[in-house]
Amino acid sequence: MVECTYVEDNRRIAARLARHAHLKDWIELAGQLPCDTLVLAHLPAAPRADLERAAAPLAAALSAPLVLWVDPG
Repeated sequence: MVECTYVEDNRRIAARLARHAHLKDWIELAGQLPCDTLVLAHLPAAPRADLERAAAPLAAALSAPLVLWVDPG
């Protein structure tokens, strides 16, 4: 389980300044992550479909399932 506070392309610098992870950080590390399942938590408030679309490149790069832990509300 890892945090992924930022997913928007234009927010990578903001992520670094706030010492949070950006989705692109996890995409770059995908090949080095030895996990059975990767759970992204602490995601931004956005419709689930938008988060799934943003996370699709990470899901494709992983050799394990990707789970988005989002508020069902």
